[in-house]
Amino acid sequence: LIHEIKQDKSKTVLLVEHKMDVVRSLADRIIVLHNGTLMADGDPAEVIASPIVQQAYLGTAEVITEAMTEVAHG
Repeated sequence: LIHEIKQDKSKTVLLVEHKMDVVRSLADRIIVLHNGTLMADGDPAEVIASPIVQQAYLGTAEVITEAMTEVAHG
C-alpha cells in the first residue's frame, strides 16, 4: 500500500519504523532522531552508513552521548 501511495508524487508518506529492511525498501529519505535531537537526515544509504548513527544504534549509552555531542558541536 505504501509503495502505491508513493507513486502519487503529490503525497508525502511519514513512516515511523525501526526495522531496517522495511525502511530500506520504502524510504527515499531518512531522518534519525535521538531523544528529540536530529542525529542524521538524508539519503538512506548515507544515513545508514553514518558512523554516528551506527554508534548510536549499535553501541553503548556512552557512545550515544558522545555521538550526540559531536552532532551538536559540528
